[in-house]
Amino acid sequence: MRIERIEASKHKKGRVLVFLEDGSCLKITEQELLDFRLRSGDELDGEALGRLKEAAGVSNARAAAADLIGKRAMSRRDLERKLREKGASEAEARYAAEWLEAIGALNDAEYAAALVRHYSRLGYG
Repeated sequence: MRIERIEASKHKKGRVLVFLEDGSCLKITEQELLDFRLRSGDELDGEALGRLKEAAGVSNARAAAADLIGKRAMSRRDLERKLREKGASEAEARYAAEWLEAIGALNDAEYAAALVRHYSRLGYG
């Protein structure tokens, strides 16, 4: 599969659009562009294209997970469910949740404690 053109996303900083000869478009990060050494006109064999799509899926799931957690606190289960609803595979959703846990942005114990405090202030016990 040949790469027709590569351009920076106008809507998301750090995102690169890779347009393929079949008319499809892959949304990747700048780091993936460098890691895969992509240039317009390059030919991607099936294996390289598969690896690129997998890497793009993982980075898109991580970005979506960070965006969701940034908007509202939630449990790991809810985060994974929302990511799957947005099109991430089960493995991508699990990996993104593990990544957020590793950096301390997702913590089920802290989320549960916050829920208890919230509802106890409302009079639930």
